[in-house]
Amino acid sequence: MGEPIQDGDNGFQGVNMRLDPGLLPDGFCSEAVNKRFINGVAKTRPGIAVMNWSNSAEDYYKNQTYANGDIVRYSGLKTVGGSTSLVAGAEAYDGVDISASPLTGPISNSAVGPYFQRNSTDPSGTHVPLSGVSTVDTTHWTDIGNRTFPFTDVKGVGVFRDPTGFEHLLIATATGVYKTLEGNGSYLVSSHTIANDVTFVQAFSEVILFQGEGVDPLSMSDIDSGFSSITQTDTDTSLDENDSDGTDPIPGAKNALFIGNRVWVPVGDSVHVSDYLNYTRTTLMSQLRINQGSEDKLVALHPFDENTIIAFKESSIYSIRNIYDNLADMALTEMSRSYGCIAAKSVTTVGKDIWFLDRSGVRSLAVTESGKVQGVDKPVSDAIQPLIDRINWSSAGKAVAAYHNNRYFIAVPIDGSTECNVILVYDFQTNTWAGMDDGAAIGGTLTVSDTGNTYYGVKDFVKLTYAGAKRLFFVSTKGTINLYDDYEFGGIYDNTVDSDGNVSQSNISDKLVTRGYSGGFTWPKNWRELLCETATNNPQFTITTAHDGVGETDSLATNSTFSRTIYDRPFGKADYVESNTGDDYLTKFRQDYSWNCDNGILGQNLGTGIDPDKKQTHLNHYRMFGNGRFMQVTISNSRGRMEIANVGVKGFKGQHIGRRTI
Repeated sequence: MGEPIQDGDNGFQGVNMRLDPGLLPDGFCSEAVNKRFINGVAKTRPGIAVMNWSNSAEDYYKNQTYANGDIVRYSGLKTVGGSTSLVAGAEAYDGVDISASPLTGPISNSAVGPYFQRNSTDPSGTHVPLSGVSTVDTTHWTDIGNRTFPFTDVKGVGVFRDPTGFEHLLIATATGVYKTLEGNGSYLVSSHTIANDVTFVQAFSEVILFQGEGVDPLSMSDIDSGFSSITQTDTDTSLDENDSDGTDPIPGAKNALFIGNRVWVPVGDSVHVSDYLNYTRTTLMSQLRINQGSEDKLVALHPFDENTIIAFKESSIYSIRNIYDNLADMALTEMSRSYGCIAAKSVTTVGKDIWFLDRSGVRSLAVTESGKVQGVDKPVSDAIQPLIDRINWSSAGKAVAAYHNNRYFIAVPIDGSTECNVILVYDFQTNTWAGMDDGAAIGGTLTVSDTGNTYYGVKDFVKLTYAGAKRLFFVSTKGTINLYDDYEFGGIYDNTVDSDGNVSQSNISDKLVTRGYSGGFTWPKNWRELLCETATNNPQFTITTAHDGVGETDSLATNSTFSRTIYDRPFGKADYVESNTGDDYLTKFRQDYSWNCDNGILGQNLGTGIDPDKKQTHLNHYRMFGNGRFMQVTISNSRGRMEIANVGVKGFKGQHIGRRTI
């Protein structure tokens, strides 16, 4: 049989889908889904948590007539004739005036709930709201607890930092703009009909809402006053560039940039520049033409440094230098005609570079040693080209990106989806791609009809302060606010919301496909053993192997689990009691330390401590009979946590059975 041949990975760092699996270097995988590579270990990504302050604004529940089955949100505690009744901020109870008591609700109350559902018709009245709200009494309404009702038809999101330091999340919908804060409900800022996707731009204490070319932008300086049409204000005429006549308000556009104390607005193939310290005025002399007359559309503007803007067109890129001082000193330089940007919100600063989505993939503008910026010929997404090839380019203009905690995230539509249904992840700690994230909380098919699929996905990323730290969120096209890529609060499940406002937990399905293990030799082998070291919490995993022949796969484990009650050692030890009556939760050698949520917290003996996130380490050993030049291992997990520290294989020199050797 000869000397054994061994191969494997003592740790993992990232993904390369471009190379042949048998040619990948140590530590690289052929594919990863919903994985993070941290300190050499391939871990299941954090869960996605829906914020209950995603809830539809209070104004949705005012000025309505409620019928049987309708749902209304609670917003206070009122009294009628000395008895307590639950109402939605009502000023009347079946036509009888009532008085307010302190705004503390029932035990189930939070800042945004609970909700009540009309459970019967009312012959004495229609429950038409009085003074802007409707009554919710216990006779005709049923408490359905805390729910999360998403915003409807989201057009864009932004952040407004008011002078007091509060950080408001702004949500633009088809009917108006709403605000919300951490742990608070949402409230209507101003009512507007918004037909297009929007971009929020903050200029000092002002927020400008851009809603497309040909549509006048709106502005807001006071969160309580809301958005209104832009009115020109006087400018500083002591500056030569600020003429006192011939000015116009800044034009409508899909997006804009605030830098150098000016607002820069891309329209067509021109950039309109506002007056210094006055975003309400612009002049014909303050317009910059970029490759005028070409069919190459201007997509976005992005800052490079304090004195330079990068102008992205669909098929070319330009730099605008000397943006401070007199506009007459600006200089326009062509950087590339080989590629450009197709999605304005994909442009992201990552360290000293700028990353963006081109039709060839994710590209970078790198800084040279002399401090100049130049394009990189090869896409930075080259290693995940098979994923790039799956992008639906007709909807790729919706792609959005963010850089947070040394990771770059870009949401894109793949496999025919019209919304951004997956997130591609690059890790700057390892300088490699980590594969893609997917799942019901990120994107999918909403409905299927004769007219085709209706998709949902990521609308935009936004960074907000939550629990004392800056964290990354995304707002979905479903209208929910979702905490993303956060191990502290993400948990082991993804949260999803149904049409009735119920938040449910969805298991995270992750997958790792190793490189092709060849033992360093090109001749065929007879593979006989597989070992992999894992740390798990309530897993359900499948392990398969593949060899370099057509259909040559073997299943070594199918939907395998570990018991919460059985001890591996010592032999014959009595099973663990899940209620922890013996206060022995932390006794070693139990197969799995996850908590059975079905039992509930009541009756659980907390004793000296319970850690439901604790993971148990296993050295998994499998016998197999496979033949081929290399062997590739796929480890898929459908629930809980699966951390893969290393994988090793063993075999012997041999021949391909049933194949001709020439």
